[in-house]
This record gives sequence, structure tokens and C-alpha cells, in this order.
Amino acid sequence: MLFRSQPSQREINEHRQNAHLPYRSWCKWCVAGKGRHDHHRSGQEVDQFDKSVPCVSMDYCFMGDDGATANENPILCTYDNGTGSIGAYATKRKGVVMWLPKAIGMDMEFLGYGGCRVNVKTDQEEAIMSVKRAVAEWRSSPTSMIESPVRESQCNGKMEKAIQSFQGQLRTLKMDLESKV
Repeated sequence: MLFRSQPSQREINEHRQNAHLPYRSWCKWCVAGKGRHDHHRSGQEVDQFDKSVPCVSMDYCFMGDDGATANENPILCTYDNGTGSIGAYATKRKGVVMWLPKAIGMDMEFLGYGGCRVNVKTDQEEAIMSVKRAVAEWRSSPTSMIESPVRESQCNGKMEKAIQSFQGQLRTLKMDLESKV
């Protein structure tokens, strides 16, 4: 089998057209945006709910290079444990924003959860719990609300990994776009 150190120009162009998906170690933008300095293996998540019911986790993340801009314009991320789908909703502030519960609820329906029970899991921060309550109120189907125990980060490991993936993808696309401009 012949191994090449670099991909062809056609492969590079296709990779860029596919929004840098999947990750490629030969792509400087993927490495810069998504590369990890240290590899952490996730342990078993501690979940106390029925695994037969779909679970959508939610948490906030921020993008920015310094502390001042990092906390402005939060992004609410969702992660569907069943499909591995990641959603992202840029907002002006944490908490319920008028359009947000409907957008999340409609995305749950798009995932195939219209008409069925869904668990929605968050941490215990009041801002995100208020969004979770508003989503449950918007949905016409049963919605169970679950909170991760305080200081138990392993309980929301899949959500944290989804946020890392989202942030890496966004950084990758930003750096690639900046290189073209």
C-alpha cells in the first residue's frame, strides 16, 4: 500500500467545501482549530434516568480570545445522546430569549422527537434551567427535566465533549475564512 504525506489539491478543495468535516490531520485549519494537546478518555457517565427515553443535554459556551469578550454573546449548545447531533443557538444573554424555546423544540421535532417523551438535561444554573422549563412548556409532548448533580462534571461529559467539538469546528472555519480574506 502506498502512503502519501500530503493530499491532492482536489482532496484539499473537497475537504474545505465539506466545512472541514471530517477532521483531517493533514489540514492545518483542522489541527489548529480542533487539535488537542492532551487526550482525555471519558469515563462512564453517571446517569440516573431511563436510557430508553431520548435525552437532549444543554449547556452554554462562549467564543472569544480574552476574558472580556469570551463572556459576551453566549451560545447555547444542545447535544442529542441518541443521534449525536449538536445544535448551537447564539444569544445576546443567558436565560430565556423569546425565540429560543421554540427553536429548540422545533429542532427536537426535526430529530424525530415530536409526540414522544424526551429527557432534557442541564446543570443547575438558573439561566439554563429557565430555558429548559420554557422548552418543556413549548413542547406538546412530555418533557422530563434532569439536572446534573453539583460538582459532578462526569455526569455531563457528553455535553462537554459536544461543546468542544462545536468550538473546534467554529475555530476551524473562522481560521480558514480568515486565511482566504
